Amino acid sequence: MSKQSKKSRPIKQLLASVALAGGLALLLLLQPGLLIPGSSGPAGGVSGLGSSFARAQPSPPEQLRFRSRPDLSVPAVEVDVPARRAAPGYVFMAPKSDGPMIVDNRGNLVWYREGKTSNFRAQKFRGKPVLTWWEAPAGNQKRPTYVIADKRYRTIRRFKAGNGYGGDLHEFLLLPNGHAMITAYYAVDRDLSSLGGRSDGVVLDSIAQEVDVDTGRVVWEWHSLDHVPLRESFHSAAQDPDSPYDYFHINSVSPTPDGNVLISGRDTWTVYKVSRHTGKIIWRLGGKRSDFRLGKGAKFAWQHDADLESPRRLALFDNRDAPPAPKPFSKQSRGLVLRLKWGKRRATVQRRYVRPESVLATTQGNIEKLSNGNVFVGWGSVSYCSEFSPKGKVLFDAEFLSRDSSYRCFRMPWVGRPAARPAIASEDAAGGTLKAWASWNGDTRVATWRLLAGPSKKALDPVGTARRNGFETAVTAKAKGKFVQMEGLARNGAVLGRTAVTRVGEQSR
Repeated sequence: MSKQSKKSRPIKQLLASVALAGGLALLLLLQPGLLIPGSSGPAGGVSGLGSSFARAQPSPPEQLRFRSRPDLSVPAVEVDVPARRAAPGYVFMAPKSDGPMIVDNRGNLVWYREGKTSNFRAQKFRGKPVLTWWEAPAGNQKRPTYVIADKRYRTIRRFKAGNGYGGDLHEFLLLPNGHAMITAYYAVDRDLSSLGGRSDGVVLDSIAQEVDVDTGRVVWEWHSLDHVPLRESFHSAAQDPDSPYDYFHINSVSPTPDGNVLISGRDTWTVYKVSRHTGKIIWRLGGKRSDFRLGKGAKFAWQHDADLESPRRLALFDNRDAPPAPKPFSKQSRGLVLRLKWGKRRATVQRRYVRPESVLATTQGNIEKLSNGNVFVGWGSVSYCSEFSPKGKVLFDAEFLSRDSSYRCFRMPWVGRPAARPAIASEDAAGGTLKAWASWNGDTRVATWRLLAGPSKKALDPVGTARRNGFETAVTAKAKGKFVQMEGLARNGAVLGRTAVTRVGEQSR
């Protein structure tokens, strides 16, 4: 445990506000002694679509509803640039006031789960594909948890940050050895008068942990206050002297190719390479004490999601604005790839990724290198996600119409085989026809839905089919019957799942 943390004191009932695009807010009431600073701040830069963005379809409502699943109210996603030459996979996002969701290239829902979650993605746990997310406290949970679910959407692991800390949403990265990299914050007493703050002030210690998922044991821990002085921050302690001073604001942790650790400090404008063995800083990139000279256009500010993709290539999301900033560093956020020149200790711009319609993300955001060389960018607080060619051409762009924000967005391959059965709703239509709707939350394999109808539950015959059409598919047939059922068929005609048999006019899950 950090030397400073021994002097820490709890802050009772701190209320962290995560401001979302469009003025919404997620309020998390924190437990005594635990502090999870909001990853978002005042929204900014949300704007309309530029003329270079072609509408893929008429604007849907901001919340989607389904006949077969009336219990779901899901944020709508509109595709503004249809996918072309995009990498394989689905889009993963977690609008903060709703829950984690997967959508396809047309913006159609694939899977949704209600809950206050963040940092949702597909990863591998012990070699098997899984879904992972950070989850806010709920019910009898006193601290945030990290959740791992299998391809059938069943929770297989749930763990917390170690050493009594409240796990933070900023990082949840699974490692091949069954461990996870996570982040946390803790409040520490500190005299901040020399920085314009209070003599009895409180500073936030940013913490990185590597945790054994199965046992919860902390195998590695790093504290910013042990290694990074307060004077490196661009966040003024005098800005709000009655609030904890978030001088560092850790927002990403990842292993480096040589076995050390890369850490991003948003409020110091710095990416740190840290020794895995000693915790000491090996080098700094950016900020007030950079070990690299930054070439033309390479300077970044208030960044997120730093990743050392190779010894000479570092990618990050360059926000260029943040709630602590007195004014934006620039007018547009960007995905940024830097080339590290070790002989001259110089960093130059290798590639930058920007939307033609400028956006300025005051908080959140990420950049992801895809399997085919494309790059996927989540624009954080401004409710967009985009895919680019390696040279920066927009190949896909979508927005959340609710103006909610997703901390990160990803494009990833996924095959879902839900444990729950499909849902159905039906009605008698005019002219002696039946109409039924089917959906299967999380399924990625059904190609066609087949409607069966008959006079009793045990006397059903096929009466119609329809190609899958997004999350919910309607089938209409000239038929009579008191009972109906729907079957989900694979491309080869094999039955993958069946709804319950219901009376016409009833809905079942």
